[in-house]
Amino acid sequence: MPKEVPHFNNEAIAHLAMELYGIEGEISALVSYEDQNARIKTSDGTYVLKIANAKWAADALAMQTEVLEHLRTVAPELSLPRVIPTQSGETITDVDGFAVRLVTFLEGDVLGNASRSPGLYHDIGCFMGQFSQAMQAYTHPAAHRPDDPWNLDNVIVCKAYLQEVCDENVRARIERARLGEYRRSKLLHAMSFGSFNRQFGPARTPYDWLSRDENEVDDYINDPLCGFVGTTQLWLDMLDAMPVLQTYKS
Repeated sequence: MPKEVPHFNNEAIAHLAMELYGIEGEISALVSYEDQNARIKTSDGTYVLKIANAKWAADALAMQTEVLEHLRTVAPELSLPRVIPTQSGETITDVDGFAVRLVTFLEGDVLGNASRSPGLYHDIGCFMGQFSQAMQAYTHPAAHRPDDPWNLDNVIVCKAYLQEVCDENVRARIERARLGEYRRSKLLHAMSFGSFNRQFGPARTPYDWLSRDENEVDDYINDPLCGFVGTTQLWLDMLDAMPVLQTYKS
């Protein structure tokens, strides 16, 4: 695995940028999952040098590049990175077994760091609608991977990894995609409340954590409006509302 992950230092990145693309500028690292991305700020623009993990298939990388080119043609109104070819006209170059590409840099922040708001969700919906419409005419052999976990038809396989997701909001969204918005998730219920009772053992009931007063606990258990397993959408509504409620001053 270490041999598959690119680890180019800034000197090597600067060399690639000049040799392949004829650009030079200030280099800074960008977050990446398993690849290596470097922002290069030049006097005439900012770019991202992308060095792909060696495990990615060549046809999949070619598809990514082709998609950007396709969208540039059929949906020029969308804000997307633009592929920059090398000085010899190549869009992907092999360097020591790693695929190297250059695209323009988009100013902004990643969605995970953005504050949630109705306006943000509206913009995402508009973008995805335009994107989906533009992609109707595109196809590529590498896009047809029925067993790939990234395929939304295989969302059920995410259940095995749900407990590894630390963000409760993301966890709830995965469960909603897997079950639907009106289905009840015992997994979300257990992961949210399951640990509450551990420090009260030996426990008389699963709800001893609520109160030291046994009568209050029993009243809660016997109340049909309490203790139920919520739907996936209820979890999302609650999680989305919490930051808003916390902004109100008492």
